[in-house]
Amino acid sequence: MLNDLYVLIDSNGFIDQAALAIEPPDFFIKGPIVEDMADLFNYGYYFRSGEWRYIGQRPSPYHIINRDLTIWIPNLDAARATKLQEVSSELNRRLYLPCNGFDADKVSRDRINGTIARLQRGDGLPAGWMGWRDADNQQHWAEDDAATVLANLYTLSRAIEDREQALLVASWTHKANIAALEDIDAILAYDVTKNWPT
Repeated sequence: MLNDLYVLIDSNGFIDQAALAIEPPDFFIKGPIVEDMADLFNYGYYFRSGEWRYIGQRPSPYHIINRDLTIWIPNLDAARATKLQEVSSELNRRLYLPCNGFDADKVSRDRINGTIARLQRGDGLPAGWMGWRDADNQQHWAEDDAATVLANLYTLSRAIEDREQALLVASWTHKANIAALEDIDAILAYDVTKNWPT
């Protein structure tokens, strides 16, 4: 880590002098502690035309500097891209939450589909059938015959599929909402965890 940055700012707000020092002159003011010189950019310091300039600390990771205007400007596309990724992550998380009280992760879906296929072939319930365990580890359908279990699994599979479609629609709505936002604060404040079906 470098020493503290100390700066002398002129009347126009530019850095008249800058030094990385332990004991700077009294008229210098203490700036940020930086890991390396590249970090100075995030704090609003840059060197131009032979002098250090200061435009204020970077408002967010989604702001870029317009050196001609010496101001921070929002990079809306970068901010939107991050929010869209958050929507995708939230969708993927919700797709595998329990549905109607039963596990709906990939392994559980494979077991549902495999058991449905078995019963459709007429192979009956597996040997040693003890029922179907829900997300709270409670047994169901232990005393039911194959036809009833098949009907229950059809219902569960349909519920998972219907919820998946509803979740996809919600994700598309979120993405459309984000794409329409034209203000950096609105994009950053957009809550991707709300307005999803259960």
